[in-house]
Amino acid sequence: MKIIFFFTVLQNIIFSAWSQSIDPLKLTWADYGNNVDLNEHMTAFTCGNIVYHYKVNPDRTKLINVAVVFDPNKSWLDWTICKDSSKKFMDYLLNHERLHLYITILYAKKLKIYYKTHQPLTGKEATDIANYYSLQAKKENNNYDTDTDHSKIHSKQLAWETNIANQLEIVKNTKLDTP
Repeated sequence: MKIIFFFTVLQNIIFSAWSQSIDPLKLTWADYGNNVDLNEHMTAFTCGNIVYHYKVNPDRTKLINVAVVFDPNKSWLDWTICKDSSKKFMDYLLNHERLHLYITILYAKKLKIYYKTHQPLTGKEATDIANYYSLQAKKENNNYDTDTDHSKIHSKQLAWETNIANQLEIVKNTKLDTP
């Protein structure tokens, strides 16, 4: 029940920012590819990446777009592990995977805020900052999996959901761009 509430709150916080992109709440297992990485010790993997576009206009103004993309070809679910799992478990696991996208969204919004508050930037500075926030998103996603033991520690899962929802509330007015 708490997970459903959490994702309803997230929908209210950021859905408008995702009107032209993937809405994590609309993500289903059908969106995941079949390229299971057997070297990983996970049941599922969600690949979301921060992308940006930097352009200097003829009038010397700089345009920097920031978005998040979900890569279905690098995202997967190991059906051999899940074939006999209950709908409740599969929904719980999908919500865990959705939070990975929300974490990436959070760091993309932080990047967008940085770009808006630190102008002008050179192309190299824009790239370096984008790489920094992408790395931070990756580290946070890894910490999330480690801390929750890939969703197995329910109390930690709930704590992460609350923490990310609170952080997204702070940046809710920052709109991401269409990839």
